Amino acid sequence: MFRSLICACLCLVASSSAALAVDPECQGASPFAMQACTDKLHAGADAKLNDIYKRLMPMLDYATQGKLVTAERAWIAYRDAQCDYEAARRNGTADPAIESRSCQTELTNERALMLRNQLLCAEGNQNCVNQ
Repeated sequence: MFRSLICACLCLVASSSAALAVDPECQGASPFAMQACTDKLHAGADAKLNDIYKRLMPMLDYATQGKLVTAERAWIAYRDAQCDYEAARRNGTADPAIESRSCQTELTNERALMLRNQLLCAEGNQNCVNQ
C-alpha cells in the first residue's frame, strides 16, 4: 500500500503541469461559457472525491481518521497553490482562473483515484491491484 501511495504521489506531481491545459470539453466557448464549464467539471470531480472520502472514513480507526483529515486539508492547500502557480506562469489564451480551475479538476480526479484505491484495497493485501 505504501509503495502504491508513493507511486500515486509521484504521478500526481509529474502530471500537475500537464494538467493545466483547459479541459477539451470546455475549449472553443466564450470565456463566460468556459468558466461555467470548468466550474461544472470541477464540481463533479469534487463531489466524486467527497463521496469516496465519506466512504473511506468509517473504515479507519479514530487516529487514522484524524490523519486523513489533516492530509486532505494539506492536499487541498497544495492543490490550490500548485494550480495558481501553474496558471500564473503560463501565457495561454485562457483566463488564468479558468486554467487554475482546470488544473484543480485534474488533481481532484487524481486524488479521488488515490483514495478510491485505498477504499478498495485493504492494507496488507498483496494481491490487490490499484487501478
